[in-house]
Amino acid sequence: MVGDTINEEVVTVIIDDAWQKFIAISSARDNLKQFSSICEESALGPSQLMPLLKQLINVMFDPSKPELPDVELKSSGFGDLLKSGFGLFRTVSKPRPSDHPLLILFVVGGVTSTELKQIKDMCSSLKLTSQVLVGSTRLVKPEDIVTSILCQDRMNRV
Repeated sequence: MVGDTINEEVVTVIIDDAWQKFIAISSARDNLKQFSSICEESALGPSQLMPLLKQLINVMFDPSKPELPDVELKSSGFGDLLKSGFGLFRTVSKPRPSDHPLLILFVVGGVTSTELKQIKDMCSSLKLTSQVLVGSTRLVKPEDIVTSILCQDRMNRV
């Protein structure tokens, strides 16, 4: 794009492409029940931003939320199987992430330093007994987000 002649047609193609990416991003959470929005509406004031990772930590470690419909359990052994799979014989709840001493949260596609700080602050405010380990495919800078939205060729970032 740098050095190319910019005309109305080129700008229209770039804007249309960016708009299609925004639509895809907004529809990515359509099937989720709990985490379908990052806006928390308030009757008393303006809506507030509630980032997805912050929502996840809050819900996973909040004992008053019995069900986690958008969080899938990957059984770590026979104990978890007994807790969840054989609930036919007695009433048991599904194991929660907070039941374990270590939560590994891996973000595919990247995480920002702001999101990492929010997770750290949330874990501190909740006074967790579990350890939260966050991993990601990359540390994303704000300009990376703009580049990924505006680039035409995702593989070469141009």
